[in-house]
Amino acid sequence: RVRRQLMDEPWIQGARIRRIWPDTLRVAVVEQVPVARWGEQALLNEDADIFAPEPASIPLNLARLDGPLGDEDEILRRYHEFSARLADVGLTVAAVHLSARHAWTLRLGDDRIIELGRHDLETRLTRLVEAYRRGLGEAWAQIGHVDLRYPNGFAVGARAPSNLPQAAPRHEQEQRDQDKGDV
Repeated sequence: RVRRQLMDEPWIQGARIRRIWPDTLRVAVVEQVPVARWGEQALLNEDADIFAPEPASIPLNLARLDGPLGDEDEILRRYHEFSARLADVGLTVAAVHLSARHAWTLRLGDDRIIELGRHDLETRLTRLVEAYRRGLGEAWAQIGHVDLRYPNGFAVGARAPSNLPQAAPRHEQEQRDQDKGDV
């Protein structure tokens, strides 16, 4: 009963209870260690398990991941891959979104959007890193988003003026994605 009560606490990943004769219980607790936020109201641990503590206790400095339930393992794994690859050129991944159609979108720490799409993710990311090293990095301050969903290149969009929203509402973005046919 004590173990069940402990396991109902969202910040507890595991608990062992041992009785020591005659009247003592020894309790060992393993705390959840969040590695990313999951959507708005939850966290992921290193095993890609979702747990939902009180919203006020969710750390805001973690990357935000979201996508279809059941894909947490893949999303967390890809987040680590994308982060390592982009760190080579000094970029940080702040958010990873996997759409219901399995298209990948990244938001970087500087609020730029990277659209990877569904196919050839490593090739597309390599294309971006190489272009960044060859001069795209020099123009990075003027860039708002990069669309890597093209087979032999990519499109770059200008950064929106500060008085306009930077990203289209999700329904408009998904419509553009469907029009391209890649996502």
